Amino acid sequence: MSDLTESDKKQQWEKVSVQVFPALQLKLRAAFENLYLTPGKTRARTREFLIRWQLELGTNPPSDQAVRNLLYGKRDTSELRIVDGLCHMLLGCSYAEWGQPPTQTKNAPPEASKPPQPIPHCPYRGLFAFQEADAEFFFGREDFIINKLVPAVQNKSIVAVIGSSGSGKSSVVFAGLIPKLRNERGWLIVGSNNPPNELPFRPGDRPFVALATALIPRLYPQIDEIQQIDKINQLADKLRRGRVSLRQVVERMMHKNNASRLLLVADQFEELYTLCQDDQERQQFLDELLEGAKVAPHQSTPDVTLVITLRADFCGQVYSYRPLTDALQDAELILGPMNRQELREAIENPAAKQGVEIEDGLSERLLNDLENQPGTLPLLEFALYQLWEKMKND
Repeated sequence: MSDLTESDKKQQWEKVSVQVFPALQLKLRAAFENLYLTPGKTRARTREFLIRWQLELGTNPPSDQAVRNLLYGKRDTSELRIVDGLCHMLLGCSYAEWGQPPTQTKNAPPEASKPPQPIPHCPYRGLFAFQEADAEFFFGREDFIINKLVPAVQNKSIVAVIGSSGSGKSSVVFAGLIPKLRNERGWLIVGSNNPPNELPFRPGDRPFVALATALIPRLYPQIDEIQQIDKINQLADKLRRGRVSLRQVVERMMHKNNASRLLLVADQFEELYTLCQDDQERQQFLDELLEGAKVAPHQSTPDVTLVITLRADFCGQVYSYRPLTDALQDAELILGPMNRQELREAIENPAAKQGVEIEDGLSERLLNDLENQPGTLPLLEFALYQLWEKMKND
């Protein structure tokens, strides 16, 4: 392809565009959707695809919208580079090579073409945290989840999952804790991305708006997105001004959803210190959260539980506010690095779930490289993701 002139490329593109592009578009669309548009993961899977594009092809990836325009819309000559990249990424050939009959050795009898065996969906998350929809592929943290996290959430009004960067804090909550609570009756869960129209709750630079964004879809599930924006801004302003309390909102939500317990997840809680620059708003927000999760005197167990994930290097800032420090007494769960057996489960079990055997010796090589190295889980998942994408069926 590199020896072709721009004129040659344009002529080949015109040929493909006119003669075979409709079929090629269907093929690309099917391959893309099979790999990257699993339910509940559309945004993350598309981001992974664009990251992989840059790593494997060594060129700047197109925009998400440009890819979608080509897969689902009309074509024109300006899309040649994107077509070529998609063919290489999804079909393993250039756009000019697609649909051409394979060359045969002289005098060799023609063989019946065999359709390629589909490669199962990749069970590894790359650089992204496991989400609730990935729970069946999440391994290695069962002891922490079953024996520590779930009992703490069932009995406490606030639980902090604390660990170093890359230790898997978000994954144990979204892919470990939440699926188990959904199997119990009476729980309403706020702050996850399930259902898909909800976004994970992270404080961000405007924590009251972030909180309202997590609450409104549960309060008004039937209104459209424009109406939701209005409701989010109204609720954020009322919470900030003290005209409505978080406690009032969650009680209303539990009543509407016939729930006896509510879990509110605040992921990446350190954002309250890295992104929110207003000290007064930060303190107001903390007070509102703590008041909303307070156990009433007549309650034997809390009806609202706040779970936060927090990087360990931000504990000093968290402890600088006495009310929060008091609330976290006996409420902190420290997530340490995985041991060798846990790492082995994280490497081998997802592949086994998909009916794929890990290459002999690969697990040991990865384990030896990762042993006693903190914060390596994202790199491990990314390496496994890349290996999976390059896998060829025997």
